[in-house]
Order: sequence, then C-alpha cells, then structure tokens
Amino acid sequence: MSVPSADLDVVILFPALVLALAGLAFLRARRRRLERARVRHRKLSPDELSRMSRLAPLCKRIPTALRERWEGAVRLFLAEKTFVECQGLEVDGDLRLAVAGQACLLLLGKGDWDVYPDLTTIYLHPTSYVRRDERSLGGGASIRQEGIAYDGESWTRGAVVLSAAAVRHGSIEMDGFNVVLHELAHQFDAMDGVTDGCPPMPSELRPEWAKTMLSEFEAHRHAVARGHHTFLDPYGAENPAEFFAVCVETFFELPGALRETHPDIHRLFAAVFGTDPEKW
Repeated sequence: MSVPSADLDVVILFPALVLALAGLAFLRARRRRLERARVRHRKLSPDELSRMSRLAPLCKRIPTALRERWEGAVRLFLAEKTFVECQGLEVDGDLRLAVAGQACLLLLGKGDWDVYPDLTTIYLHPTSYVRRDERSLGGGASIRQEGIAYDGESWTRGAVVLSAAAVRHGSIEMDGFNVVLHELAHQFDAMDGVTDGCPPMPSELRPEWAKTMLSEFEAHRHAVARGHHTFLDPYGAENPAEFFAVCVETFFELPGALRETHPDIHRLFAAVFGTDPEKW
C-alpha cells in the first residue's frame, strides 16, 4: 500500500525537526556553560574585596587556596540571583556583596558544587518583617493571619527572605548568629532534594551523620525543654533542619568553641563542607 505524499512529508520532517530542536538545546546549554565559566573566572576587584572585608569580616579569613573558588562562586551568585527590594528598601552593592559573600562560604570547600541551582530570588526587607498568611475557610472565603516577626526565611520554591538590618548586624558580630548563613544553610540542605537536616555528602558519611546528628539533636531538644542553658541556639530544638542551620552558623563563626563543646558535630561538618574555619 502506498503512503500519501503529505503523510510521507510528515514522516521525513518530524525526525529532522526533533534533531534541529535537540541541536538548538545543545547549543544553548553549551553557550550557558561557557558564559558561566567566563563569569566564574572573573576575580572580585580590589574595591569589592575591601568592602567585603568591612561588611563581612569572616570572608577576609578565607585561605588563599580557597579564595579563587569562593570569588568565582560569588560572581555567579551575583550574576544569577535576583535581589528584590521590599517595603521601600534600596538594595545597594554593599548589601548584595554581604549576602553573596557569606552565602558562598558554604560552597568553597568543594569544587563540584553548583551555586545553589534551585535558588533564584533574594527578597530583602529593611528590618524584621511580619508574614501575613491567608487561610481558606472554604466556600471561597479566607482570612488573613498576622504572624510573628521574622529576620529571615528559606522557601522551597527557590527563594530566601532576609532582613537587611539582620544581615548587616549578623555579618559583623562573630557570635554564632548569622541570618545569611542560617537561611542559606537551608538552601544548601535542600540541594539533595529535601530539607531535612541531612545535606549533600558522600554516601560513606551518611550512617555516621544520621546517628551523630540525631543523638545531638535529641540531647539539645531535651536540654531546651528543661530550660537548661545550651551553647547552641535554642531555636535549633525546633526540628533537625533548624538544628542543622543553627550548627552551620556556629561552625563558621565560632568553630573553636563548637569543637570544644560538640566535637563530633565539628568533625562531621568539616568533612561535609570540605574545610575547617578554625584553621583559616
């Protein structure tokens, strides 16, 4: 039986179209890889490094061997993430540098990590903000609920919300409270697909991580419930994900004190992050 010429044309053209689209997708992906590599190889200027040292002193301590990788990650962060001004705040270059520089501290120990691939947007409020949630009552009706004041949040839908005042204060004070490190710790945690307090790591580390961190979390939770003083922020007793984020703040800002009080956490974090800030 013969094939109508119109159908024959479709049979011939369809594979050609598929190949053309595949070729176009390949070229776009290649162009993006080359552009990202170009951006990543651009060093921060002396002025940017000077401002970074003033805005976020922790970044000044980065070892020379890791500095090039960190600067490349900062460049990509600044190029690819959108900073959104909220409540009349004007986001200047200093604020962008402070956020990007500290966010990329979590990535500098491993060369094969991408720069928060699922994170697209940083929302910045002038100060602590109150989240307004809308709850459905059914039948098309809803009510708005006023929540508590926040300094930061990490969303699963590719966004982080920060208070600029908390960013500025936390970046200067080396006290284990740093909203950028905390919220980006959640984004780092989610890079393996779920925010559960168990971030990306080699498979051989997972059994020890699960056992140690669960034990540490439970001990912390019980101590907070009993009203005991804890070295780690009591907020970490909320759940394993918050405990991880609290530990990240402390690991980068107070690594020596963390090693003395929680040596197993310090050791595991140094292995997972591929660096030990106590040795910077």
